[in-house]
Amino acid sequence: MRRQITSRFPEPRNSTLLSRPRGFFGGRRREKIETTLRNKRGAAGQKDDEDTAELKDLISSSVEDLADLLTPDHSVIVNFAKTAKTYERDMKEAKEDADSYDKMIEARQDVAEGYERALLAAEIGIVIASVALLLANRMVWGISLVLAIACMGTAGYTFTSSRKHVAAAEEKIKAAADNVIQLEKDDETE
Repeated sequence: MRRQITSRFPEPRNSTLLSRPRGFFGGRRREKIETTLRNKRGAAGQKDDEDTAELKDLISSSVEDLADLLTPDHSVIVNFAKTAKTYERDMKEAKEDADSYDKMIEARQDVAEGYERALLAAEIGIVIASVALLLANRMVWGISLVLAIACMGTAGYTFTSSRKHVAAAEEKIKAAADNVIQLEKDDETE
């Protein structure tokens, strides 16, 4: 034998279709559904009693009130659009600021690498000079002098070449900061 599974709670008879907010199905479609349901009830000889009709009216009006309550006002929509526009502008501004600082970081890293190479040449020159003093060898001493000159040349080149890169990056940062100040003034006037 096959058992039929039934719910403990009876399903409401077509009342859920009537309690939808207006415009849910469209005006003509809703009227057609309501007419069809009324005709079927009338044909079966069933009529809603007064309490059921009142409950359906209360549910319908509650759903309509809830739909009105949840629909945002025009001012809220305008304010949200303004906030979204401001957010996009601020996001672009933050990206521009980050890019301007990236140039400065890149310039400073190049400077650090240049000075590190000069320091390495100086350290190797000091070690070779110490060995030259121990061995009393002028040829080895000459190698340490070449490394000292290479150290000073690398440090000088790094100093002169990095100045223009750092200055350009500082100008870009200053321009980005001025742009932020202008945007903040524009926000205050709005």
